[in-house]
Amino acid sequence: MPPRRRIVAPTLTDDDLAALTEALATGARRTVYLRDAVPSLGLAAGSSARVVAVADGVITVRPKGVGDDLPFEPSDLALSAAAARAPRATPRRSATRSAPPRGPRGATTVRVVLTGSGADGWSVEVTSGSRPPGKPVGVSAEAVAGAVAALGEPRAANAVHAVLEHARTQAQQRVAALSDELAAARASLDALSR
Repeated sequence: MPPRRRIVAPTLTDDDLAALTEALATGARRTVYLRDAVPSLGLAAGSSARVVAVADGVITVRPKGVGDDLPFEPSDLALSAAAARAPRATPRRSATRSAPPRGPRGATTVRVVLTGSGADGWSVEVTSGSRPPGKPVGVSAEAVAGAVAALGEPRAANAVHAVLEHARTQAQQRVAALSDELAAARASLDALSR
């Protein structure tokens, strides 16, 4: 029996990008599939994502179940779920040829995921290219508010502001409860001191 051939999925081509751009221009919906998992967002390899924009070799998508638009390089996406799960093609280079210089389009994609809730605080997780995401790092609420304000993106600012307001309200309620508890403890201490 001959050995089974492995299916090797190609990256999206310039023709694929042109077809996606044309489809978006006509209002058609196009779906692509993530080649790598994004654990911070709960996305497995092969997850579907709706194409939102194509510009300068970057494809912006909205993965199913995620409310944000995320940028990806063509090598991070496939046109089918099966191709997304297949091993990546790794072209072999001749020892005499040098790698072409990398220009601005060759820069890796960086994803910065900010996560926060009133109870757990804030953390930031960075993913560079197709590497696994880094370990989440805690950040202060002040830093988050300043960074989101600097972005000038109203939707992000409103979302962060809502979480900060909720956390502030919870903290105020906790302080009031502790103040009442402290007052009761002082009254009890005063009664025992007589």
